[in-house]
Amino acid sequence: KENKEKIPADVTSSIEAKITALKTAKDAQPSDVAAIKSASEALSSEISKIGEILAKANAAAGAGAGQAGAQGANGAGGNAGPEGDVKDAEFKEKK
Repeated sequence: KENKEKIPADVTSSIEAKITALKTAKDAQPSDVAAIKSASEALSSEISKIGEILAKANAAAGAGAGQAGAQGANGAGGNAGPEGDVKDAEFKEKK
């Protein structure tokens, strides 16, 4: 739900249809295991499309942010390294 705006409407409606089909197959009397399995596999296939879409969106966003970050680091001339300014700390466990 948090990335719903990144998912095309046709993929969203297709997934909702597959969910409805799976619910219908699950609630059918008598139970048809083959129909449930088929509906489940179809839903899984559709859901994998979401992963592909989000991966592409994140890669595009990461590439843009990576380029901006590289320009900022080169412009700043800092020697912080890839992990920034790391400080060690000590702690005590409460018993």
